[in-house]
Amino acid sequence: MDVKENLRIAVLAVLLAAGLAHGATNATQVQTVNFTLTATVQGPSTAAGSTCTTASLATKDVIAALGKARNKAFSSKAQLVLLGGSTGSLMFYVRDAVGKTNVDTLVNDSFSMNTLGAVTQTTTSKGNATTGSEYEVGTLEVQTPSLEMSLYSYGTQTLGTGALTASGFGAGTVGANQAIFKGTVTFSSIKAQ
Repeated sequence: MDVKENLRIAVLAVLLAAGLAHGATNATQVQTVNFTLTATVQGPSTAAGSTCTTASLATKDVIAALGKARNKAFSSKAQLVLLGGSTGSLMFYVRDAVGKTNVDTLVNDSFSMNTLGAVTQTTTSKGNATTGSEYEVGTLEVQTPSLEMSLYSYGTQTLGTGALTASGFGAGTVGANQAIFKGTVTFSSIKAQ
């Protein structure tokens, strides 16, 4: 598998891959995932009208919803990460530190994605190193009992590092209340583990 194909797989996972197979945790790649969103949440309605509240929705909130769905409390140091094994598949985990040991909890079943379109701009040097950017439009979904969101996103990935920033908007629920989301999802550079 060439570098471009590995990066293509990373882009697909970055926008939250649907149907990723569950696999082993002996990862060779790690990528941190961060949410920075604003949620406008429908409030109670009365005869006089209805209300909305606006709140920040960050990675820690997504991790808390994932923990609640699994009846598990994660620490304030927990991170949402993509781990890639030797088979090339990338899966979502919550990585928490217990003492000096990383404990990875598989949460891949709460995520899905669909790429609607992509274009790539590349330059290949004499040493066959490929650099450039890939631009994608896709859907990104998080599904837990206390948080559901479907984001439509536009993202730019740096092919040399795998880092990606996607801006998006969408709808879903916070608790039992309808919500509208907007903001960014970022993925760090891919690092060997």
